[in-house]
Amino acid sequence: MSERYYFDQNTSIIIYGAATEGHILFERLRDKTNGIVGFIDRRAAEIKKIEGIPVYELSSEELKKKIDSSTVAIIAVKNVFDHRSIAYQLNKELGLIRLILIPVNISCDCKEEVEKVYNDLFYHEITFPYSLSEIIVDHLYEFKREDYRIDKGNSVVLPIPVSKVYTNKASGSIWNDINIAAYFPHIRLFQMFAGDPIGEEKAYLNFCRTAASSFNVETTQKWEENVIDNRKRVYDEMRMNYELNKSFFYEHPSKGKWNPEGHYFNITDGKHRAIFQTSMNCCFIPLEISYEDEKEWLNTDAAYELYKKLETGEKDHCRIIDNPYFYRRLSEFRAIDSKLFVSCITLLAEMLFQRYQVIDFSRITVSFDQGHENDYLLINLLRFGCQTANESKKEKASIYFHIGDTATSNSAELCLSSCKLQGFKTIHQYTVIDHGKRHNTYLLKGKRI
Repeated sequence: MSERYYFDQNTSIIIYGAATEGHILFERLRDKTNGIVGFIDRRAAEIKKIEGIPVYELSSEELKKKIDSSTVAIIAVKNVFDHRSIAYQLNKELGLIRLILIPVNISCDCKEEVEKVYNDLFYHEITFPYSLSEIIVDHLYEFKREDYRIDKGNSVVLPIPVSKVYTNKASGSIWNDINIAAYFPHIRLFQMFAGDPIGEEKAYLNFCRTAASSFNVETTQKWEENVIDNRKRVYDEMRMNYELNKSFFYEHPSKGKWNPEGHYFNITDGKHRAIFQTSMNCCFIPLEISYEDEKEWLNTDAAYELYKKLETGEKDHCRIIDNPYFYRRLSEFRAIDSKLFVSCITLLAEMLFQRYQVIDFSRITVSFDQGHENDYLLINLLRFGCQTANESKKEKASIYFHIGDTATSNSAELCLSSCKLQGFKTIHQYTVIDHGKRHNTYLLKGKRI
């Protein structure tokens, strides 16, 4: 049970954040209180002081001497989604439980009163004293599902990561049982409709000609025009719903079935809706699945065991875990770059098809700087079947893909790097856990391909 305390003009105050929001708060408080003992900021060594008030790093021993359990910490950070993790750090590192913040995704009974005081301090009249409840963030992440779930009576609709959505498993076609981002003829067509210069219709028309020939359908120029016109109308309808009715793809989801061998979902209906969302670089695709498949996907017992390990300190930095109980981590640590993932998989699939008329990722050898091993993109490429060659490359922050046998002329290399693709850079070290396998990695941030 949280205890209450009084916050007035004589209370010891520490401000977390020495950027714009911290300056605004300081200006509003400086004439109303004499209790500001300092700021906390990651750039403390650079800033040093604000109007004579010292700026400390969170780990500063000098800071710990200035505060005690009665100190009130005010989080002056513009991104309210960071407030929870900051509150957790203030709890764990400094023992502070008198916190004023925007309590997004924090479980406490005092959200409204804390947010009211926060808004008073920043935007309204400050009327000391305030009576507030202490906030203890026992867990940075609660063990609860973070996905949007619609129960349809006999099935459920869930958002599934694009990396776990595959085409139909039926045999007999090279386009079956591949990741949805590898379905490049349709994705390139939708990109063309969107005005993306990388988009084109050639591959899609070839796809349709092959399908038509199997039914002895004559393919003329007029037939091609009708095919493209028909697809354009479908695209326009989906795009309109994407812009105006965000719930459309949950109300009319693609249908999927759990693949226990591959640990992903195969689409059984609604392929074009899934491809459209993939072409829009969505991180998640709504799928309608059975209750039984939902249980397999959640894997609750294993997820809870992992949660307990993470909360008791068995971790290196953070985890990339695309499971509904851990979606919040993916969001807060920006672990999924869907544009990077889709662009890379689509391009590699296109190159494979051009050379071999199949989409077989085992024909690709991935070489990378040791520091980049197994980021979200790479861990999925390895899951798709790519081979690895941990060679030391001249260019840092680069990933090299060798497609095909080096002994033949029908091979190619693709280099993804900061200078060639404008935006790859190492930003943080992570540990990746994917179906029980642990990997150390660097996450690459891709702005453009």
